[in-house]
Amino acid sequence: MVIDSHRAAARVLNVYRPRHERAHLLCRSTGELALAFGTRVLKRSSAIRQRAEVSGLTLVFGTDPSFNRLIPELSYKLASSVSPSAFISLIGIGACQAEVVEWFESLRTVVEPTVVFGMSFLAP
Repeated sequence: MVIDSHRAAARVLNVYRPRHERAHLLCRSTGELALAFGTRVLKRSSAIRQRAEVSGLTLVFGTDPSFNRLIPELSYKLASSVSPSAFISLIGIGACQAEVVEWFESLRTVVEPTVVFGMSFLAP
C-alpha cells in the first residue's frame, strides 16, 4: 500500500484490511518532497519484488500536484512490479477524478491484461 497523503493515512488505515500473507505500507511523511517519496516507493517496491510476488497494490493519493506529476514514471515502474494476476486499487482522497483516471490509464497501459483494477473516491 502506498499512501501519498499523510493526512489521509489514518482514515485509510482504519478501513484497510490486508488480504495477503504479507502487507507493506509506504506512507509519505509530513514535509517529505514528492520526488523523494516517489524514489523511496520505487526503491522499496523493487526490494519487495525481489523477495516475493506482489499480488496486490493499493495507491492512495491526495491533492498534491507535485506528486501527480510523477504519475507516468511511477506507473510504469510500479506496474512492472506486480504479478500478472495482481489486483491494483486506486483511492483518491481529495484528489480530483481526472487525476485518478490519469493514474488508472497510465497503469492500465503497462500491466498485463489479466491485472484487475478497482477505484474509489473518498471525501477529504
